[in-house]
Amino acid sequence: MRRGVFALLVALALAPAAHAGGPRMLLGATEDNVRQPTLVAAKANVDLLRLAGFTAVRTTQVWAPGQTSLSEADLGPLRNAVDAAKLDGVEVVVSVTQFGSRTTPLTEQQQADFASFSAWLAKQLPSVRRFIVGNEPNLNRYWLPQFNDDGSDAAAPAYERLLALTYDALKAVDPQLEVLGGERRSHSPTTRSSSRCCRRPSTARRSSARRSRSSTTSSASRRRSPT
Repeated sequence: MRRGVFALLVALALAPAAHAGGPRMLLGATEDNVRQPTLVAAKANVDLLRLAGFTAVRTTQVWAPGQTSLSEADLGPLRNAVDAAKLDGVEVVVSVTQFGSRTTPLTEQQQADFASFSAWLAKQLPSVRRFIVGNEPNLNRYWLPQFNDDGSDAAAPAYERLLALTYDALKAVDPQLEVLGGERRSHSPTTRSSSRCCRRPSTARRSSARRSRSSTTSSASRRRSPT
């Protein structure tokens, strides 16, 4: 996860009454240094963000194969970041992602575990209202395979399944949670032979959209078919 600045437009339904005239923008930083072993240390770093004028911070929680929860010790740094942010009036956006392409959640069980893990985090951290699923799924640093043997897109359909499962799991915890898709890599080589190959964001979106339309049509056809 690269450090940087991000902005989120908040839907009217989630905006306070003071912002009822239109959507508001959260200006934040992507920063994992807010995760600290003590609340005091976490707040010191959140204080710096607040002094810089940021009102939100995106931080990462890494999932590993087989995980559906964390020990209290492992959850501690993230909980400290969330508690420190509340004290400073800073909103936390949690990005749940695997460490890299070697641990890409591809199988049904892995994706179910990832979704359960995300839902467990939401239960443990009820003040967190926004979750991001994965990171740069169109880049082979974070997701493999990117292509099937015939050259067709492998990453977008697999990531779409993960996103759908995790969306449902998080919404089951709280229907008001906002679930966001992972950031796409925008500039990178797009050939299979490149060590940093990726699908162009526009190509990945089109592939995912085609699958979504196909799934919707198939589902509707099944509902219309006589039993």
